[in-house]
Amino acid sequence: MPDTTATTTWEEMPELMTIAEAARYMRTSRNWCYEAARSGELKPAATKLGRSIRIRKDALRRLLEKDVAS
Repeated sequence: MPDTTATTTWEEMPELMTIAEAARYMRTSRNWCYEAARSGELKPAATKLGRSIRIRKDALRRLLEKDVAS
């Protein structure tokens, strides 16, 4: 089982994150991230690659900053 308590800095995050990586960074559940990606709440950060969903780091940053400013 992966260590979910490890803290990762923004600079260490990959440019394309998995749902699990994005959820860990946002400190939320993977299920919430999957639902948010499917519902469009994570658009344009969420991108479907084949059968996988990836979260673009730059778009996620803009999305998070926008929510904080609102």
